[in-house]
Amino acid sequence: MKKLNRVVLLASFSTILLLGQPVSTYAQSTEQDSFAFTESTKTLLSSENTNSSGYLRVKSWGAMEYSYLSDSNDVNQLGTILPSGSEWKYSSTVVVDGVTYYQIATDIWLNSNDSTTYDPSQSPAYQNPSGMYQIQYTQIQPQGNVGYDLYSGVEGVKVALVRGHFGLSNKHTIYDSACINAVRNLQSRVGLPVTGITDLATWKAMGFSESDWYDIDSYVAPLAINKQSTRSDYVEAMINQARQYLGQPWYSGGSSYPYYGVDCSGLVTQSLYAAGIDTSGYSSIQHAQPGNEWNSRLMWQDNNFQSIRFADRQRGDLIFFTDPSTGVIWHVGILLDGNTMIDSWPSKVQISSIWSNRGNIAGVKRVFY
Repeated sequence: MKKLNRVVLLASFSTILLLGQPVSTYAQSTEQDSFAFTESTKTLLSSENTNSSGYLRVKSWGAMEYSYLSDSNDVNQLGTILPSGSEWKYSSTVVVDGVTYYQIATDIWLNSNDSTTYDPSQSPAYQNPSGMYQIQYTQIQPQGNVGYDLYSGVEGVKVALVRGHFGLSNKHTIYDSACINAVRNLQSRVGLPVTGITDLATWKAMGFSESDWYDIDSYVAPLAINKQSTRSDYVEAMINQARQYLGQPWYSGGSSYPYYGVDCSGLVTQSLYAAGIDTSGYSSIQHAQPGNEWNSRLMWQDNNFQSIRFADRQRGDLIFFTDPSTGVIWHVGILLDGNTMIDSWPSKVQISSIWSNRGNIAGVKRVFY
């Protein structure tokens, strides 16, 4: 059937919106108004239209448009395919040959084979496209062994506290031979098995609490977003979480509560948690385990973040730096604007210029499309 180029607009559809943005407004009338039909006037996704009866989302293969012939209770294809994932408001329904058709504009209908209804109050206002990290709307949980022991090569907040207990420097926060020997001496004095490993009993013998032993590991930044959040809200959730660490010391492998130290990728990890991003393959607990100090490298390699041109960088993007002597990624920060970032760099979490001697800029990745 030839596509209609003119339709009749019922007076009740006084405002027609394209993805929430007004494209045409028609005066209320007691008569029917005739107007030339354009692609943009078909989208009726607007909570302002009280005459609507529901919402549709197009399936992955797209949705064919139909016209409905009420006299014969028949439908005809109009030839246009609406894109996958597009969302539409419908005002009425009919059933033809067991298939439900939804009216999205005057004599423009989609069917239940090509689209599904959904409740907008339960559907996110924004979501990353497929291929990027999908935003989580329930509290992210810790990944890994909460209450892990400390042994050779472990880093992070618990190691920093143990090193501090023995008066050892945290210039590099690692469970090294000096730390192991100090722990062995303590264990010998208090009658614990002399292993050099800090387990819960050894931790408590240092005067630390059992609750801290587990709480430090289990901290995941609370979600600061919900299903009604916009892209800007997600970016600000990231940045606000990062700001809570300002002034705290740089601890290699650190990624826990904001009142403890943190390193560059640990800061980013907790900031992502606050914005509903649960990274795969690396986490705050994994970050403290031997050999995992350089999570900035994993983030750089992570294709769930979108690589973008340096010239297109913007607030909320991740910026990466390489070691000038090796060319290997060794640092990451969160952009506040084109030239400023928040990052953890020895000796503290700070706001700094991206040009402030962090190494060579490798590139920029986007968390939220």
